[in-house]
Amino acid sequence: MLIRRSAVAASAVSLALLAAACGGQESGGDAKGDGKAKGTAAAEPAAKALTAAELEKLALVQGDVKDHKIAKPAKDDLTPAGLTADKPACAPVAKALSALAVGKPVATVQRKVVAEPKKDASASPEEALLSGLGMTMTMASLSSYEGEGAEDVVGVLREAGSTCATGFTMSVAGEKQKITKLTPETVSGGQEALAWTVHVEQDGEKGAFKLAFVRQGTTLASFSAINLATPDYDLPKAVIDAQVAKLG
Repeated sequence: MLIRRSAVAASAVSLALLAAACGGQESGGDAKGDGKAKGTAAAEPAAKALTAAELEKLALVQGDVKDHKIAKPAKDDLTPAGLTADKPACAPVAKALSALAVGKPVATVQRKVVAEPKKDASASPEEALLSGLGMTMTMASLSSYEGEGAEDVVGVLREAGSTCATGFTMSVAGEKQKITKLTPETVSGGQEALAWTVHVEQDGEKGAFKLAFVRQGTTLASFSAINLATPDYDLPKAVIDAQVAKLG
């Protein structure tokens, strides 16, 4: 089994199921995307960080993504204290996997977005359960930063993606999870964007998370997704596109 609930509770992973995934821009591990050089972004006019109330107005709500259930995360969806990485440079990736804000945001709001399985009246209870496990679940976060804080966080994440491309070990409350590698994913939108598939392994079983980030001004949208049935699934593009559209 991979990524237990206590290890990455923000991803709501069951004790008995696989998990994992991240992405990078180059073979070295930097996430793919339409990221722009810092010199260009730094020339943009300074903008004020949004408040929690303002972020709430931009966050996804039910109906924004077709065939998905959207709600604020419950307390047990959130990662407990004590998250660490054996390689300090990989801590930003570990935090993002756990749906924790990277850096020092002014405010952060979150949504739990779960794809809804197609209803089949003829399915047995067991079949219905398996169908539900095959739905991708995404923790979508919006964080606002002062000054160039959001831009700086994107830079930190790019560097972490490169440094940690060959893997690291993270732990929460003493429970360890092995990340074996980060591989590139392509994502677009906003002023900067990057994504990875984060491959994990535990007890001989493999899984994957999808991580994506899109910056618009002083706000960073982060997405940590998992599918409990298979490590071979796509980025939650519908979720990402819907959130980026609301950022303008």
